Amino acid sequence: MRKLFASIVLISAVYSAGMAEANEYTTKFAETLLISFFNTAAQTDSAAMAALLAPEFQMLFSNGLGFNYEEMLELIDNDVSLSTDFEFSEINATAADNIIVIRYSAKVNDTHSRRKTTQWAPRLTIFRNINEKWKIVAHVNLGIP
Repeated sequence: MRKLFASIVLISAVYSAGMAEANEYTTKFAETLLISFFNTAAQTDSAAMAALLAPEFQMLFSNGLGFNYEEMLELIDNDVSLSTDFEFSEINATAADNIIVIRYSAKVNDTHSRRKTTQWAPRLTIFRNINEKWKIVAHVNLGIP
């Protein structure tokens, strides 16, 4: 009985260590994807943004305002961009098959409706791997009133 218990404890420890390693890898990879997204949004280059967005892309703000693929590219063409000054915290990423879902907080020096905002905001970004390229399917920003 002691051997069985010891085996169960050992298997649990190995499994937990593997999960921690997988979560750490997923978190680091998620941060890499987010940096790419935020840097691309700062470029005011609709071609670069089009390469990053999935055709079914949707964006939603806490005030109910939203944009689809075409509307997002139009915003970029009209010089609406983010600053390259941003930070992430509390990254929580999960992945399965060709999808990665990232819940996090971001602080961005940002301009919306001609007012500067610099605050932490909870966000959710979903990426899908399409032909070996990670594309953004959806982005939710809960910090814009």
